[in-house]
Amino acid sequence: MIIPLSIVLPRNITTVHITSSFAGVEKHAKYLKKANIKYGPGEKQLLDIYYKEDEQGMPVVVYIHGGYWQDFSKDISAFWLAPYLENGCRVILVGYDLCPAVTLSELVNEIKDGLKYCLEYAAETNAKAVSIIGHSAGAHLTISALDRETLTLPTINLVKSIYLVTGIYDLTVLINSSVNENNKLTLDESNVEQLSPMLFDYTYLRGHKLKIYVIAAEYESPLFIEQSEGMNKQLEKFNIDSQYKFISGVDHLDILEQLGKNDFELTQLLLEELN
Repeated sequence: MIIPLSIVLPRNITTVHITSSFAGVEKHAKYLKKANIKYGPGEKQLLDIYYKEDEQGMPVVVYIHGGYWQDFSKDISAFWLAPYLENGCRVILVGYDLCPAVTLSELVNEIKDGLKYCLEYAAETNAKAVSIIGHSAGAHLTISALDRETLTLPTINLVKSIYLVTGIYDLTVLINSSVNENNKLTLDESNVEQLSPMLFDYTYLRGHKLKIYVIAAEYESPLFIEQSEGMNKQLEKFNIDSQYKFISGVDHLDILEQLGKNDFELTQLLLEELN
């Protein structure tokens, strides 16, 4: 199966242009940004924290970007933040090293480190709650990083909801695809099961008070829709509190662009759960 690596930036994005800097905090218009905070030793293990007025006490949205584990960055992902900042949330954009500079297994561990840092930050700043959004490859990384070790973190109870948006979860379909050309992902029959969250045993998630939304887009590749359906069925198999949501009228990238609109159903859902 050939899956093209032809991802483009969402249309009509609004870039955050920085106008001044003080005490490590960058300011643009109404928003503040703490940029390029290191959470691990990797070159791109950096994160940005956005907020409007005060870091203390506000809920936190953590975002993990997509790009088939080989492309994109946190720096091009800030175009949809306004509704959350305006409604009293903080947003953390998590960057990570890309394949083939690191293996996919190493990348999952980087995201585990990133989530640990974000949750410790949320606890130290008295966050009311945390929601985590992973888009595309970021959805795979999010659920992969939510493993047994992560679930033992003393800060894990801050996580209220997980949004897995248009992801790939059974990586068997990628072994012989263009995405893994020349084995860029270091993905083969020997490790694909360990890297495919649609095949995991989720017994360890039972009893944790967090909701997982598995989200598909109407104008999506049939493969992505099938993968989202399969991921939700796997969670349901282990009686995890999950919900499959099929979003009409959007495609793989539109759904991310729409997150920047107040009247989008996922925006409303996320804000309702956090506030």
